[in-house]
Amino acid sequence: MTGQHSSQQDYGEARYSVSSGQQAKNVSLKDYIPKFKQILLNSEIEDFETLAIEAFRFQSKNCSVYREFISHLGINANEVQKVSQIPFLPISLYKSRDIIVHGLEPETVFLSSGTAGVERSRKLVPDLDFYHQISQKGFEYFFGPLKNFQFIFFLPGYGKANESSLINMADHFLNSSIRGGFIEYQTQLEDHLSNELQTSNSILLFGVTHALLQLEKFPGSENLKVIETGGMKGRGKEILRAEVHQRIKECLGVSEVLSEYGMAELMSQSYSLGKGIFQTPPWKKVMVRDIWSSTEYLQTGRTGLINIIDLANIETCSFISTEDLGKAYEDGSFEILGRLDQSDLRGCNLLSN
Repeated sequence: MTGQHSSQQDYGEARYSVSSGQQAKNVSLKDYIPKFKQILLNSEIEDFETLAIEAFRFQSKNCSVYREFISHLGINANEVQKVSQIPFLPISLYKSRDIIVHGLEPETVFLSSGTAGVERSRKLVPDLDFYHQISQKGFEYFFGPLKNFQFIFFLPGYGKANESSLINMADHFLNSSIRGGFIEYQTQLEDHLSNELQTSNSILLFGVTHALLQLEKFPGSENLKVIETGGMKGRGKEILRAEVHQRIKECLGVSEVLSEYGMAELMSQSYSLGKGIFQTPPWKKVMVRDIWSSTEYLQTGRTGLINIIDLANIETCSFISTEDLGKAYEDGSFEILGRLDQSDLRGCNLLSN
């Protein structure tokens, strides 16, 4: 496998089925992606399994890297009948291959945050507006309308919006909410919070973990919510999430610390509303597999490697095998416990419980 696009075959007038829990509709290749996006944005996801199998059939034919990977495993895509049989693409391939559905061109490219000297993943994004829409819908699924919040983003070291998925999402949130902005320095943040928390605005502070841990004690307010985005980014020893959250609570005077779990390779984010337990939006699912097997999935509450289905990744690959260790639970929630040994550090949650 090389770093270039493999040659793609011509799929002509093949028909693809799109279902939203109602009667399936057959559409042509050029119409499939817009119809699929419309379901994610405008419909209730009544049958996740059906949509996941549809996405698999589509991508196994139309994403050359994924098709090559499936062929390498000796799997016949036509024989895959349920989600547990779907092969998950190793996330490391985003460092060496351009992963995109045939016929699409990237509008922008997101890079993983990584650490100095580590090769970064590249996510080709053909439709930036869809990324904004699905990120907004995912956030509002858990927290309510963007317009109800003043967002403060305290994310030093995250680079520019044209390469960071998090900064790009932040820009969109700011454009859709009441006043807020990016703050780079600790003293600026403390001054801003002191002034703004005297109003009735509901402030949502997104902060990278290593930066939040540098803050001095602050009196806090019931109007302030804090979401840590994870990661020490090589700026200190990784410590237990419970300890991190306790230190942040003491510094900022809040009763609970929330978390965001996202990565450049995926379109959708997951959020923890407390205690390090993450929830997914309806078009996303986390599965935990045995470390030593690519096909054996574990019972709820057991530790293994995190596999993610993100249906919003319809233009690239929706089935990603990460290098994160975690547990999944019967209600669809999950927690992140750390990283597989010898895997690269990344800017999403690296903390262990």
